Amino acid sequence: MTKTRRKAPDATRKRLIQAAFSEIHEKGFQPTGLDKILARAKLTKGAVYHHFKNKTDLGYAVFDEVIDPWVRGRWIEPIHEAADPLKELIARVKAVPKRSGKELALGCPLNNLILEVSGLESGFRDRMNGLLDAWRVQLAADLKRGQRDGCVRADVRPAETAAFVVAALEGLVGIAKPASDVKALKQTVNGFVGYLQSLRPA
Repeated sequence: MTKTRRKAPDATRKRLIQAAFSEIHEKGFQPTGLDKILARAKLTKGAVYHHFKNKTDLGYAVFDEVIDPWVRGRWIEPIHEAADPLKELIARVKAVPKRSGKELALGCPLNNLILEVSGLESGFRDRMNGLLDAWRVQLAADLKRGQRDGCVRADVRPAETAAFVVAALEGLVGIAKPASDVKALKQTVNGFVGYLQSLRPA
């Protein structure tokens, strides 16, 4: 088998996952049918069942290979890698209203799934809980690092603060989705930034 032929199944699988992600992000997991995904990917049903058992199995792959890395790349890794984690977090929160109108309207793919399927499907629920736990744990560790470096108040409780910040961020992006008035979104962001700045030493 040639190298090109070996790569073809992987390319087909990626097309399916990307098409499924786009459909799920735009319409939700439950309303999205395989026919819509296949039309978007320009593939046949045989391609789906060659790689996945069913739509749910494809949905898991979307979460594992698109949504999980998306959240980690936007909210976890950059803050962990920053010399001043609080400064990086504040900068990223401030950037939320600057996202494109389409991105704001579609919302956070993790937040969308939390609201839609967390009470219905244990496979998604376990994945979402795992990602949220990893986010909280890493942010708590970064806040502790900030305390050691003197850029986060010594009396801040890292684990509790991290849990609140993650919940507040998901709430903030949830509010951004239906907000037709960017001014209201900016007010929410400014209030949250004020809280984050209060974590600085006096």
